[in-house]
Amino acid sequence: MWHLGKLLMLFSMAFFIPEFAGVLGYADGKGTAYFDSIDYFLRVYFASAVITFAFGAIFWYVGTKKSPKDRELLDREGFAVVGVAWLLVAAFGSLPYILDGALSPLDAYFESMSGFTTTGATVLTGSDPNGYYPLPKSLLLWRSLTQWLGGMGIVVLTIVILSRFMGSSIQLLKVELPGLTMTRLTPKIAQTAAIFWRIYALFTLIEITLLRISGMPLYDAFGNSFTTLSSGGFSPKMLNIEYYHNVIYDSIFIVFMVIAGTNFVLHYHALHGEWRKLVNDTEFRTYIGIMLITSLIITVKLSIDSFYSPLSSFRYALFQVVSLNTATGYSNIGYGSWPESTRFLLLILMIIGGSAGSTSGGLKVIRLIVLTKLARREISRAIHPQREMPITVGGRPLSENLVQAVSVYFFIYLAILAIASAIIMFTGVNLMDSVSSVATAMGGVGPPVGTEGPYFSFLDMHPISKIVLILCMWLGRIEILAGFILFAPWSYRE
Repeated sequence: MWHLGKLLMLFSMAFFIPEFAGVLGYADGKGTAYFDSIDYFLRVYFASAVITFAFGAIFWYVGTKKSPKDRELLDREGFAVVGVAWLLVAAFGSLPYILDGALSPLDAYFESMSGFTTTGATVLTGSDPNGYYPLPKSLLLWRSLTQWLGGMGIVVLTIVILSRFMGSSIQLLKVELPGLTMTRLTPKIAQTAAIFWRIYALFTLIEITLLRISGMPLYDAFGNSFTTLSSGGFSPKMLNIEYYHNVIYDSIFIVFMVIAGTNFVLHYHALHGEWRKLVNDTEFRTYIGIMLITSLIITVKLSIDSFYSPLSSFRYALFQVVSLNTATGYSNIGYGSWPESTRFLLLILMIIGGSAGSTSGGLKVIRLIVLTKLARREISRAIHPQREMPITVGGRPLSENLVQAVSVYFFIYLAILAIASAIIMFTGVNLMDSVSSVATAMGGVGPPVGTEGPYFSFLDMHPISKIVLILCMWLGRIEILAGFILFAPWSYRE
């Protein structure tokens, strides 16, 4: 309770940020200010902040009844706190949508969960004359901001800030960033997390600057950059990146989507001049190789089928491959009409995801590498059963416990994918849309790869399907295990 209370009290401050949409709109030089009325600000954002802070204060007060020693978390309690934290943050983050009257409570929670888990699946439809979703500009900025906060983890942000003057349990950080904490850059994990937040913010500012210099309105540059580095995809435009139809923008987005899907440990080393650690990293090279090979295959298929010219085919294929493999979910063309074979490849990329220690979702490339080597070892063992064959990554042997954990995770992932897809199919959704909807939710991607492609809205889906997808987004963001530990009765036994 104590940890959750601190998190919610800090999170309540974020509701004041959307009002900067007015400043961004005015800075576009078009004389259009997006400031909301005082009444709207008080009714939507101030009220959301007060409600969130009040609940946080209650949780914190109840938690103070325990002694400091009792507040220290065991590993299992750390998993539970992180799991509950994402559920609560998404719930309170949905308040602006509800208080605005834009969405029903279920749809608001869906949109909020999709934002904070950086999934990018949306229930919004339609657009205004300027291509934006038909919501107040401040609310669209809040929508993008939820993904930016969720990208590196709002739990991590809370720990980094509060640990400086209140102290915090290291178990939360171990659960929240399992990929990053494998490699400490400083003796204290909280300091390591602070380094990654600074890198994250730096890349965001660079992307905003590049987009603005290239001619994108400042408001759009902020909204799109917030959702690129987070691998989120919540563009303020209904047509997404396709609206701009700009090769320069596409190139900038591709670069920063690749950055978002790369382990931030490698970014740290690269920024300190140690480029060899980046280019020689096994996971990074596999990650880049998967995207290049898949892009070439789809380019050839689109060219042969006369969808576009070879150059345009490569442009669209590369963008979509990078977007879906990094779990960003952006689109620069409607790929719903592409051949099923190409959309099936995109579905596989959605399941694989980006690198460990990145903002991307999915299984992660490192798990794919381990599973591939495990399969090769088992085949070799059939011929040489007595030979010792340790699995290595980057020249380092992996423990059998770790290899087993990867195998179990893969099995659980596929089981959830199958069960959730079956439930959604029973609500009347076809096979391709059901499987890709669950894959996109668990992988944090956004749009499915069915016939509607990036234009798909989850608004008309059955409430049961929406609840299932909300749970899939949540499980995917907390790496599944935290969810099982939270609900498994045996987790609470001594």
